[in-house]
Amino acid sequence: MRSTTLLVAAVLAVPLLSAAPAIAITGGTESTRPYSFAGSFQPAYPRPPRADGHGCGVEVLASTRTPRRSDRARAGRRKRP
Repeated sequence: MRSTTLLVAAVLAVPLLSAAPAIAITGGTESTRPYSFAGSFQPAYPRPPRADGHGCGVEVLASTRTPRRSDRARAGRRKRP
């Protein structure tokens, strides 16, 4: 019974401990325009090793601002009645 439990634990631990392949975008190109939902996190401490101070990318998941009717029209959406 104990050896079976150890075997099951070992089998379940292998995927957690093995190295996963790197996930990256291949064949992409750098954007020529900024995105309003993306940004750069640049902490003061600890300072990132990059010269531009970029620590990691950030994205806005939700906004507290409610779009105005003019914003919806500019975005190409139909105005709601």
